[in-house]
Amino acid sequence: FLRRMLGLSTNSAITPLFTETGIMPICTCCVSLMLCYLKYLIGLPNTHYALLALEENNILHNSHCPCWLSKLDIDINQL
Repeated sequence: FLRRMLGLSTNSAITPLFTETGIMPICTCCVSLMLCYLKYLIGLPNTHYALLALEENNILHNSHCPCWLSKLDIDINQL
């Protein structure tokens, strides 16, 4: 999208486009939002249902089952 908007060829590098325009790539933005939400969950009291769900997610992640933490792990490794 940025290449077309700026009238550049499809062979131009993408990284300078993001650094020059100040726009964060979608994958980086998603990981950032997920990490902010994880930080929020960790700060909840022990009796909160969302924190209990995070603990269950951690069990699933350790069992190599697909879950939210597995998706976060995959997305971070793809950056």
